[in-house]
Amino acid sequence: MKQQVEVFRFLLLQQWGTWESLSRYGADKVRLIAQERGYDWDKMTEEERESFIDDVVHED
Repeated sequence: MKQQVEVFRFLLLQQWGTWESLSRYGADKVRLIAQERGYDWDKMTEEERESFIDDVVHED
């Protein structure tokens, strides 16, 4: 079990930079898309954000 934890920790730390970079990119991108459509992502409620993402994902 200890070896599994160490392997998991190693893999997590190895990929952390990539995950953090993608996460930052995604957050920046969603703010930009919201702004382009007249919304302020940071002022939206969680429900508004979910609805916005749903609309963007399902638009034609």
